[in-house]
Amino acid sequence: MTSIEETPMRYKVALSLIKGMGAKGTRYFINHIEDLEEALTHPQQLRGVLPRLSENIYQQLCSSALLMEVDRILETCQQEQVTPYFFLEDGYPDLLYQCPDAPTILYVRGALQSWGQLRSLSIVGTRNATSYGRGIVTSLISELAQRIPSLLITSGLAYGIDIQAHRSALECGLPTIAVLAHGLDTIYPAAHRREAMQMLEQGAWVSEYAPGVKARPSSFLARNRIIAGLTEATIVVEAGSRSGSLSTARLALEYNREVFAVPGRIGDTMSLGCHQLIEESRAHLLYGVDELVSELGWGVEVRPVDGRVTASITRQGAPSYSHPILRLLDEQGTMTLDELARALTMTVAAMSDQLFELELEGLIEAQPGGSYRIA
Repeated sequence: MTSIEETPMRYKVALSLIKGMGAKGTRYFINHIEDLEEALTHPQQLRGVLPRLSENIYQQLCSSALLMEVDRILETCQQEQVTPYFFLEDGYPDLLYQCPDAPTILYVRGALQSWGQLRSLSIVGTRNATSYGRGIVTSLISELAQRIPSLLITSGLAYGIDIQAHRSALECGLPTIAVLAHGLDTIYPAAHRREAMQMLEQGAWVSEYAPGVKARPSSFLARNRIIAGLTEATIVVEAGSRSGSLSTARLALEYNREVFAVPGRIGDTMSLGCHQLIEESRAHLLYGVDELVSELGWGVEVRPVDGRVTASITRQGAPSYSHPILRLLDEQGTMTLDELARALTMTVAAMSDQLFELELEGLIEAQPGGSYRIA
C-alpha cells in the first residue's frame, strides 16, 4: 500500500480534477481507500469499497483522458515554474488547510515558502476605490510594516483596493500574495502585470485552478474563500452594499477568523457594506493599527509550534492531560477535526469517533465552524 505522502503528484492532481467530488467528498474518498494510485489506475475496484459512488464520478475515474490532462498540467507547471501542493502535504498553507472547503491542490508560483512563519492579513474592498480608500490602505500598511515586519499581505489583484494593497506592500518591502481566479500561466487583469511580476520576488501568486484554466465570473467568488482562508484576519476597506468583499468577510467569519471594517464618510455609498458589517457586529470597527494589533494579540512574542504560531506564554496552574487530544487542545486552544487528525496522524473517521466520546464525557465542547476546545 502506498501512503498519501508517497503517492506521485500525478494522482493527487488527478483527484482534484474530478468534477462533483468537492472538498468534503475528496476527504471522504481518501479516508475510505487504501491506495490512491491503485484507486485511480484500477477504478473498477472502487465499486466494492465505495458502493454509493456516483456513476458520474466513476466514469471520470475510468476515463483515460483524466491522466492525459494531468500530464499536460504538470508539464505546463514545470514550464511556468508553478508548484502544485496537495492539501495533506507539509508545504500546503496550514491556515488554509484548516478550512473545510480548502482546495485539494493549491498551485503556487513565486518565492514565498515560509507560510507559517509570517503574520498574515487580507485586505479587500471595492474595485471603484476613492482617494480616501486608497489612502487608508497605504497608511495602514505603512504603519503595520513598521510594527509587524514579518507581515504578509494577501488580496485578489483586482482593480481598486486590491491592487492598492499589493502596491503598498511592495513599496514597504512586505511579501504579498495574489489569489487568482484562473490558472497561473496568465495574469488578469493584464494592467496589473507589472505589480504581479514584482511580487514573485518576495511573495507569490496562488490559485486552485490548474494552468490553462480561464477565469469565469463564478471563479472570482470561489477564490474569495482562499483569500479569507489564507489569513489570520481580513480588513474590508470601502465596500458597497453588494460588494463581493462582503462574501470574503462572511467566509472569514465562518472560518473563525477576525474581520475588521474601516468606516467611511457619512453618505458615502462606497462604505455602506463596511457600515453594515460594523452595525451587525460582524466586524471590528477599525480606527487604526493599535486596535488591530491588540485584537489579534500581535504584541505578544511568538514562537512556531508544529508549523503554527502560538503565544509564548507559560500559563500558571494549567491542568495537565494524559489523553493526546486533550493535551493538544489544551496547548492550541481550538482545533478543527481535520487539524486534529493531521496533528495526531489519525484518520478523520477515527478522530471523529474519539471526539464524540470525549464530548459525551463532557471533556470537550464543539464550537461553531467545526472546531473543538476543552470544556
